[in-house]
Amino acid sequence: MRIGMIGAGSWGTALALVLHENGHQVRCWTIDEESLMDIRNNHENSRYLPGIKIPAEIIFTSDLKLIVEDPDVIVNAVPTQVTRSALSLVKEIFTDQGQLWVSVSKGIENKTYKRISKERDELLLNQKYWGKVGAFEGSGYSSTGLYRPYLD
Repeated sequence: MRIGMIGAGSWGTALALVLHENGHQVRCWTIDEESLMDIRNNHENSRYLPGIKIPAEIIFTSDLKLIVEDPDVIVNAVPTQVTRSALSLVKEIFTDQGQLWVSVSKGIENKTYKRISKERDELLLNQKYWGKVGAFEGSGYSSTGLYRPYLD
């Protein structure tokens, strides 16, 4: 499957590694140019996952269009507090092609007290699309054990 990951912090990067390991084509978007250059030049996200090697086959970009233009699955992995601004950018370029949307962000938005699913629905989706969404949620989870094969 083609996976578009919105967010390349520790959680998004760790999930990208696991998805890649399981045979998926993964592209990750980040707004952090310093991290992007680190990943491209050193195959490591030293700010968020120091010491973890990132395979060259995982594409990292600051071009959001490359993430949302043709994936089978779009994963929202940005922090909850920036989800609305990130999805506002997605809204400008998103075309409904029946993609599965999965949220892996935790918590609720501090200003509106809305769940991430509500933020997404308000910005992007309509009723006919509700059957193609998913979430990986809980009171807490860690990326600690996800990327052991990539340790030196």
